[in-house]
Amino acid sequence: MAESERGEPIGRLAVTAPQVFGRLHVAPLICEFMTRHPKITAELLLSDRMANLVEDGIDVAIRIGNLTDSSDIARKVGAVRRVLVASPDYLSSKGVPDSAAKLIEHRLISFTPITPADHWRFWHAGKHEDVAVQPSYVTNSADAAIWHATQNGGLTMALSYQVADHVRDGRLVVVMADLEPPPYPVQIAYPSSRLLSLKVRSFVEEVVATRNWNFLTLAGE
Repeated sequence: MAESERGEPIGRLAVTAPQVFGRLHVAPLICEFMTRHPKITAELLLSDRMANLVEDGIDVAIRIGNLTDSSDIARKVGAVRRVLVASPDYLSSKGVPDSAAKLIEHRLISFTPITPADHWRFWHAGKHEDVAVQPSYVTNSADAAIWHATQNGGLTMALSYQVADHVRDGRLVVVMADLEPPPYPVQIAYPSSRLLSLKVRSFVEEVVATRNWNFLTLAGE
């Protein structure tokens, strides 16, 4: 073990990340890391459930939002917004909402990990307001909610990284940005109860050196 610490990263590296963020951003990183360090074997677990790193045998977690387990060590590596989006054609036909009260006039798509199916939360002057809603479509899949929005299905809430390409290409438009909550941090976390191994230290350093996971400004917005 001491010999491996003086050499190169070796052994199994287990990483967990949210479903969409992991598919878009962590999976390519894992491939690059394994190419650079061929003695590494990797396991990538994509789930929107907050895993317990020690109990689940996870070395590193990519997390969006504040940590719930205070025993984990975290390093901020980016930030995302929670945005409200719709397609240009939908907004052209139904109008652009400029207040939470106007949502009653619109078709809504609820992505339940972000928004409960019966109410949506907005912020103004540092205070939040819950608005009762009746979505026309409810799903626990970000991909399904976003795709339905691109097909003129209505307004949906998503995280900015999830819709960055759609906004850049003009398939979706951000609305009511002044009522968004404060940004959520993107963090890389690992258990403090473990000695920080060379493989974990190398992976964290690679994230910091090669990734820009700041999605506060969307191209095309």
